[in-house]
Amino acid sequence: MIGKRSGVIINVSSGAGKTAFPNISAYCPSKFGVTALTESLAWEVANYNIRMME
Repeated sequence: MIGKRSGVIINVSSGAGKTAFPNISAYCPSKFGVTALTESLAWEVANYNIRMME
């Protein structure tokens, strides 16, 4: 994608990546990790016209 300077990467998470819920304390941070990865990588590849979506 960097070579072609174009692309879209789609990550799938859940609402538990945005809001914490009781009784799923291991699940929530793992979903937030997907959200954080998507946002961080979006900044890194923006100059290559690669879009990150969640």
